[in-house]
Amino acid sequence: MHFHHVLFPVDFSAQCEHAVGSVLQFSAELGSQLTLLHVVDLPYAWSGEIDPALLSGHSWDELVSCKRQELEEFRNARFAGPQVQAVCRKGDPAQVISEFASSGGTDVIMMPTHGHGRFRAALLGSVTAKVIHDTSCPVWTSAHTDAPSNAARPCERIICAVDETDRSIDTIECAGSLAENLKCSLMLVHVIRHADAACESGARARIQELQRAANVSLPVCIAAGRVEEAVTQAAKVHAADLVVIGRGRSSEMLGSFLSHVYGIIRHSPCPVMTV
Repeated sequence: MHFHHVLFPVDFSAQCEHAVGSVLQFSAELGSQLTLLHVVDLPYAWSGEIDPALLSGHSWDELVSCKRQELEEFRNARFAGPQVQAVCRKGDPAQVISEFASSGGTDVIMMPTHGHGRFRAALLGSVTAKVIHDTSCPVWTSAHTDAPSNAARPCERIICAVDETDRSIDTIECAGSLAENLKCSLMLVHVIRHADAACESGARARIQELQRAANVSLPVCIAAGRVEEAVTQAAKVHAADLVVIGRGRSSEMLGSFLSHVYGIIRHSPCPVMTV
């Protein structure tokens, strides 16, 4: 897998500002083209019509023009070089981001997580959650914390959480390609329900089959317990700089990371890439 084109949705929030360093570092290390995308959310009233009162005295065209200028200033202040493209669109943010990624040859979307106050531990921003759900390309999300840092963290260690289904082959291949491009170490993590010798032995055998299919040979950590907690603990113990997970399916027990994705992102001590 290649990472030629990085898409960075910009909403001018504090979380977006904190993610700038990571976006710059990631795109530079991978030699990726970078596109900044701001989506002007339509100011709809409850009736479904655009409410002029929500435009704060501006016409719709004036509002879009102001946001386009703000995006240009954001790019010029934080991103040097003509290879950084700035694009302004209007519409539903999650839908526009997903459609732009699909049509624009995006290889990875990088966006911060959002959540507020005492509910932060239980929530991701709705736009982030929808983009993860609706897009097919990898989505990088920053660490979900109340005290984010502007400093970019060098990526030296990646852990890749896998289940026992064939879909994990794609996840392993993506993580392997990323680790190769970033020249960092990679370890697989698999979660079993209970710490049982027979169960662990069977899991290791299955993970070995998946590794052969992905044409890799990587160290494997088998952890027991709840998926979100076990993956988070593994990230802490192994000092991971990035966690790679698959979206999976919610109908399967532990093999479905779609039902665990948000929990892993909320609790991970480092950024998470969902593939």
